[in-house]
Amino acid sequence: MDDVSVTVASLRLMIQAIHAKNPKVVVVVMPKYPAAAGTRFGADYSPLNEAVRAALADEPNTVLANFEFPGDEDMFLFSKLGHPNCRGDRVMASSVIEALFDARVLSRGLAMGKPGACL
Repeated sequence: MDDVSVTVASLRLMIQAIHAKNPKVVVVVMPKYPAAAGTRFGADYSPLNEAVRAALADEPNTVLANFEFPGDEDMFLFSKLGHPNCRGDRVMASSVIEALFDARVLSRGLAMGKPGACL
């Protein structure tokens, strides 16, 4: 099996297990991001993320978040390589909120703040 098949199969099992407990739950799937340190990024996972997004588009009550870290900002912890810092966390959290807005799970009443404030 290739990376896409393994990733999609694993995510489907997880989504279906969650929905078996409560089919009304909305599951948010985050894209895979590359390991990095500071502003240096590892592999490009865009093709994998796009393939996963297409494969899971038909899953009920499943929302796919989408984000990319800016390449010119320190987005990762220096003490734990590959883990986002507060800037990276903000990018990820904002993408989840945006995906839930787009899916009409949340209303537009939340104040998101200025997009570049933490950068």
